[in-house]
Amino acid sequence: MSRLGEKVSDVIFKSKMFSLEKFSFRIKGKKFTFERVKGPDSVAVLPILEDGRILLEWQRRHAIGKHIYEVPAGHIDEGETPEQAAARELGEETGYRLGLLKFMFKGYTSPGLRTQLEYAYVATDLKKTRINREEDEVMDIRAFTIPEAVEMVRKGKIEDMKTVACIMYYVSSYWELSAHAARKAAKW
Repeated sequence: MSRLGEKVSDVIFKSKMFSLEKFSFRIKGKKFTFERVKGPDSVAVLPILEDGRILLEWQRRHAIGKHIYEVPAGHIDEGETPEQAAARELGEETGYRLGLLKFMFKGYTSPGLRTQLEYAYVATDLKKTRINREEDEVMDIRAFTIPEAVEMVRKGKIEDMKTVACIMYYVSSYWELSAHAARKAAKW
């Protein structure tokens, strides 16, 4: 039972990656029952090439039936730190080994439904190695300048919210806007 008096009453479904739980809690004496998806936390990595371009995956997402742009991301395996998971996912999905990893932010992916906390990083000083993807991962790796990526966000071409958050956080926190990009951004 949590400090809010939550009590899991039933595990409705359990797979190797997540479980669906029914839980209840009381507010002012009234009992409420909800469901939540419980699973491992995850990482997202914004890879920055030496020339300043970012790497995005053009990945087939079977759940939504289409390809979308995403940063490399994945679950944190048992016994792994978020930093270890970030390095592993970057290598598996892009074929790059990171030199430096900088924490950007963390947040819940869908707090009304899921318990998953995602840690976002920026990776630099990348070294090319070999790709080691899982069998069901169908993707291409594409490089974009920061202004191109921001324009893709603005036009709705990047539909994955963790990717939008990583790009916009990076731009607002680390990236120096060029005069051209600043003028263009001011027109928004």
